[in-house]
Amino acid sequence: MKYLIVSLLFFINFTSFAQNEIAKQDTTVTSYEFTFKDGTKLVGQIVDQDKESYSIKTDNFGTIKVASIQVVSIILIGQKTNRPISSSFDNQFGFKYFLFNSAIPVEPKKWFYTNQYLFFSNFSYGISKHISAGVSFFTFVPTSLISPHVKVTLNPTGKTKLAINGQYLFVRGSGNSGFFQALVTRGESQNNFTFGVGKFISDRGVDETVILTFAFVKKVGPKLSVISENNILVYSGQPKVNSLSRSSNTYGLLSAGLRFDRRMHSFDLGLLVPTSGLDTNINLLPYIGFNLKLSR
Repeated sequence: MKYLIVSLLFFINFTSFAQNEIAKQDTTVTSYEFTFKDGTKLVGQIVDQDKESYSIKTDNFGTIKVASIQVVSIILIGQKTNRPISSSFDNQFGFKYFLFNSAIPVEPKKWFYTNQYLFFSNFSYGISKHISAGVSFFTFVPTSLISPHVKVTLNPTGKTKLAINGQYLFVRGSGNSGFFQALVTRGESQNNFTFGVGKFISDRGVDETVILTFAFVKKVGPKLSVISENNILVYSGQPKVNSLSRSSNTYGLLSAGLRFDRRMHSFDLGLLVPTSGLDTNINLLPYIGFNLKLSR
């Protein structure tokens, strides 16, 4: 396990280092038209740039500094230049990590689509700033697995957000079951940390297993975020002895990966690491996901 932790730390630090290597070149350029998220446009010259901001020299306002994350597009006016110009895109899918949710609400009045491994799809809609709902299903035969869900968020605009997430699971040929989870998220869509506690329920009542979630996302570049989602299943009954548990009552699914942010979509690539108690065997499972914002 210690080798896994060292590898994950190296992976995150290497990614941050790579994104910080932004070459500073000649700033004698012609004017550019900047478009911001609120629709505002500004024309000026770029006199300095790093991964977090632009310094823009304008005719009317002098030199001003703007956050890169607020810039939607940059259009060159006049001759070309060899200065690298890159747009910055938000992580627009801060309401979820890889598999589980954060307490951040889905953007109100907007539709989102997410997919994992091509086989599992989900539509989510922001009913209000406090309530979102959606449905997950098996992509190719939706009637075989379908799962409607609702999330209620408290203090959605605050630094610390609280949420209750409930999900019903229908699997053809199986009994009724569901899942509910209490979530606390500190931060906003671009940089946050989440702690969650969840329980399964079924026709037989509330399951003894508790699911603990520890997850975070960190924006490390104009178009890149690092994500880690770690789920620990703790069985409160007596430990079972079988080929999976090896007398342990604790299981885990650890993960780390990248989200490649774009204007209306993103790609998720990562590694999932299942663990079982003190089992020293490490299995790495690739993860691939796709996220799409359907509403402008």
